[in-house]
Amino acid sequence: MLSWVDASEMPLHVMRYEDMKRSPVETFTAGAAFLDPSHDRERVIDALEKSSFEELQRQEEQQGFREKSPSSKSFFRKGSVGSWRETLTAEQAARIVGDHRDVMRRFGYLTDDDEPVFRESRRPGGPGRRCRGAAAL
Repeated sequence: MLSWVDASEMPLHVMRYEDMKRSPVETFTAGAAFLDPSHDRERVIDALEKSSFEELQRQEEQQGFREKSPSSKSFFRKGSVGSWRETLTAEQAARIVGDHRDVMRRFGYLTDDDEPVFRESRRPGGPGRRCRGAAAL
């Protein structure tokens, strides 16, 4: 992933899930402006309303969702930041950190000493608070 981020010939705008959940209008408006400088904020707000997690869950319940795994109850599980803590074991979380350490540091999910963090800031590297527990990312 870092090869994509660092490729100078390819324009890139990173949007983190946590930022999309915390500040959806601002995050998606910035994404729309990156793609099209003449974006319309009202269209972004309309699109967010039509694609909210609750709306997608409702549509999946009514019509199903093609990408859902046959072994899963639903594709749209919770839609909340950090809900992985209820699913992954400490060993699974540690493996993810071990396999993706550099990317996680770069995007604000780990401190320089590999302590998992939850960033309250919108920008990676900004102020945040550390999470407690072996399985906190």
